[in-house]
Amino acid sequence: MPTGVYKRKTKNYLKNLSKSWGWNKGKKSNAAQLNALNEGRKKAWKNIKKRLHNPVIARKISRALIGRKLSKEHIENVRRALKGKYTGEKIANWRGDKVGKAALHNWVERRLGKPKKCEHCKTTNAKKFEWANKSQLYKRDLKDFIRLCTKCHIAYDRSMCRGPFKDKISELQKYE
Repeated sequence: MPTGVYKRKTKNYLKNLSKSWGWNKGKKSNAAQLNALNEGRKKAWKNIKKRLHNPVIARKISRALIGRKLSKEHIENVRRALKGKYTGEKIANWRGDKVGKAALHNWVERRLGKPKKCEHCKTTNAKKFEWANKSQLYKRDLKDFIRLCTKCHIAYDRSMCRGPFKDKISELQKYE
């Protein structure tokens, strides 16, 4: 760092600064003074709020807060306050019936849980169980899904597409 380029603060400046820190130390305030102080704070906060809506300032504040750690207590308070507030149709990008297949399957799994038994072959020993859509229309209707193991799910989807598993249609149609 080059020397002599930057102006140094004098010792007198620091002495004067330390005197101004405790200007009301030990003094008692009356109710009128406190009310006036609170009114001033309210006005100042309104001005700050106005400035926060400025996108440039908001961006600067968000960059300044990057990496700041929040306490566990604060995180729990926020979690409790927001619980259930943004679910279902309250979400801004809720798609309704225009949802994709993967997202719809995730939605069904959250509502009905992970399947543990195949409704077709009654097995519980398969490696993986899945929710299969009965109508192939992928509506947001829980009654339109059945639990199947992967093997039966593939056979069911192929039979719905009129593939080589046509003979399985009669067996699986009883679940519709």
